[in-house]
Amino acid sequence: MHIIPRPGDKHKCNVPEFYQAFIEQKGYKRLAPKTMARMMHLLCKCNSFDRRTGQWKSLRPHPQGGTDFRTMKDLLSDVLSVAAEVCPIRFFLAKRTTNFLFLPECQTTEEGPGTKFCVDAPSYSREAVPGTASNYIATVPRKSAAIYTGDVGVTWELRCWDHYSENDHSEYLILKSAEHMFFNDLRRMGHISVTFEGRTARIWCHTRAHSVVTERFDIDKNPEEFIQLILFTSFASPFQLGFDPTIHRIVVDGMVHYQFDVVLRDGTHHEYRSVSVEHEDSKARLYGRAMRVYKVVECGVENGPFHVVQDYWRFDDEYSSEEAKSQDAIFGALEKALPEDEFAAVRRHFMTILADGAVMHKNHDTHQTKALPHLNYRRRFRTVCKEHCETLHQVQDPATFFFGLSQLIYILDKLRRAGYLHRDISLGNVMLHCIDARATELSERYITKLADLELAIACDKVAKEDFSVGTRAFMAIEVHMRRHIFLGDPNEWKHLVVFQYFVPNPLHDLESALWLAVHFVYHHCSLRVLKNTPWETMRGYLDEIASYRESIFTAGTRERELFVLIAGSTFLPFREHMEQLYGPETVMLKLSSVLERLRRTYLAVEAERMSEEEIEQRMARDPRRVARRLSLAVFEEHAGLWDEARDVFREISEYFVKNSDSLVNISDIDFATGKIEGEEEAPMPEVAEDGPIDAENAPAVTADGPFIVDDAPTAEAALKKGKDAAQEDKATAEKLNFTQSTRKRKRNGEAEGGGKRKRSPQSLNPEIPRAAKVTRRSARLASRGPQV
Repeated sequence: MHIIPRPGDKHKCNVPEFYQAFIEQKGYKRLAPKTMARMMHLLCKCNSFDRRTGQWKSLRPHPQGGTDFRTMKDLLSDVLSVAAEVCPIRFFLAKRTTNFLFLPECQTTEEGPGTKFCVDAPSYSREAVPGTASNYIATVPRKSAAIYTGDVGVTWELRCWDHYSENDHSEYLILKSAEHMFFNDLRRMGHISVTFEGRTARIWCHTRAHSVVTERFDIDKNPEEFIQLILFTSFASPFQLGFDPTIHRIVVDGMVHYQFDVVLRDGTHHEYRSVSVEHEDSKARLYGRAMRVYKVVECGVENGPFHVVQDYWRFDDEYSSEEAKSQDAIFGALEKALPEDEFAAVRRHFMTILADGAVMHKNHDTHQTKALPHLNYRRRFRTVCKEHCETLHQVQDPATFFFGLSQLIYILDKLRRAGYLHRDISLGNVMLHCIDARATELSERYITKLADLELAIACDKVAKEDFSVGTRAFMAIEVHMRRHIFLGDPNEWKHLVVFQYFVPNPLHDLESALWLAVHFVYHHCSLRVLKNTPWETMRGYLDEIASYRESIFTAGTRERELFVLIAGSTFLPFREHMEQLYGPETVMLKLSSVLERLRRTYLAVEAERMSEEEIEQRMARDPRRVARRLSLAVFEEHAGLWDEARDVFREISEYFVKNSDSLVNISDIDFATGKIEGEEEAPMPEVAEDGPIDAENAPAVTADGPFIVDDAPTAEAALKKGKDAAQEDKATAEKLNFTQSTRKRKRNGEAEGGGKRKRSPQSLNPEIPRAAKVTRRSARLASRGPQV
């Protein structure tokens, strides 16, 4: 994947502006002119810099032309020795925070797009904790050097020639390495890079918003600036190099975890330690929100409950609000619109937010100060929730899934009465919190919670200029198209309220909830139907359904628009697909009645007419006229739609509670054979050829089960038995590795909008290699057979 910065992602400035914007704001001071003059005098005296030729002697010309950077380490050693002599307190060599290491072709393997690390030289921490959450190790082919990339403070890309092709390639590699650094280590707020093209250098600072690069400076004509760079990359603190001081790497029981320093909403300081990664962006984009979700426990609390930490980046002027502020505003509107008992009941369906806001360190914002006013910065935000929940995307049980949807409709109905919109209903934003794992009734075991309220807004505060926001796979079709499509007779359009302009309304949140149900039923099928239908026939059904599913979950397609425009019991594709997936007269067909009721409600609501006075003002184009929008009363007239949707979801849930009709995720079906991946066939019973076994010849039995008592095997027999077992283990390991990778690819491909990637806790362990490597190593060891 070639990285090409978009307009606005890459900015240029001069060297003094760069230091002022990204370095000096964090407390680092450049050398004074008098001190620099003394250093230059000593460097010339020790023949490190030739003042007569105006060149650094350590950087000799390359035999094939250009600059030979193999002696760069010697040059840095000379500069640091002189700095220790001039400023022994500040630049005492034992105070160095990083070591420079020249490692051409230094790289790591690529786990996902954009995560490859490839530079010529890193400056890495001298006090490193082995490993990070992603546990990448920088290695050099045919060499034994190994550095954890989470410990790299500065990356260097050294090109021998100053040519435009070399410059483009150098820029590509440096952006690639910055992508990897941010993906590999959560602590990164920024990353410093240096590129050399011949005798000219550039300094880079990468953030989640953009990359800023200095103008080129010649290290021979401007040696003072080169010395400043060497001293900064060698003695800068981790905070000055771009590491977040509120996140620490710790090792617990041989496993690497993150520890978060958090200031709660009540002003108290708490520390939380990561247990596992719940979600992260697998695409590893350099510029973006970079949302990561961690399952955590509070430090110092033994056997305490699990909590959730969300870490993400957002612009200062972003249209979304902080989640805690949005939740407080929603609670205020609900309290005014609902009786006290109803408000108390619905409040339980929201997350308990312990901390939310921009990350602060010693009462100072951790993001870079706006020293370059023309740039727009992203700030790091962190949200801590009391409850650790399961998203609907993780739920595969139909009874539990539709139970969660029924409670979601209850929440949306209360939001409608309070005049609020969520605007981002998706599988990842609807949570199931387990309140009693021992309970048998779903209502006593789970409670649905609505999360991610950053985009929530009051209905009367939505402006027609606002962007369409939300998860595209579950977005209402009118919101994506930004126009009303149920207007009826075109001759009457000019008299309709909705004809004036488009804004979202409560029906759009309800439609998003229905898309969640449609997404579930189109990604599963009945196990009974799968077993009883010939595979060739069933595969034809599934291929057709997969093609149709892709079309309706692609925003802007005609099939998606028709799905809502002509939905109902007469909508043949939906009814036909449900019968093919779940059998005739399936309970899933009840969804068509809700879709039909939604279509009729759209038609009724959007038929509201303007008054004669409003029509006259509109025709006269009166500048004092204020175009009104749909009133909340018109939605109250059709409140039965929310009740019907809730009843249907509850009925579907109760059906699967009472019936043993199991469902299968379509992505788990092997389309070559029709079998479910990972399903084991029942072993055939063994029949004795010589009749029943008498008590005398019966196998001995121990507490661990029966085993055959036999004489000790010979060496030849043991060797043969070991080789056979090794071959069997090797085949099993390869089959398991292939099955797991295939299932992972399929599920990642099926997770449209709201899909959240699960990471196993083992991925946090620096001592345990990746599963594929473990499998291959086990197969190699097994192939050797037993030692006789």
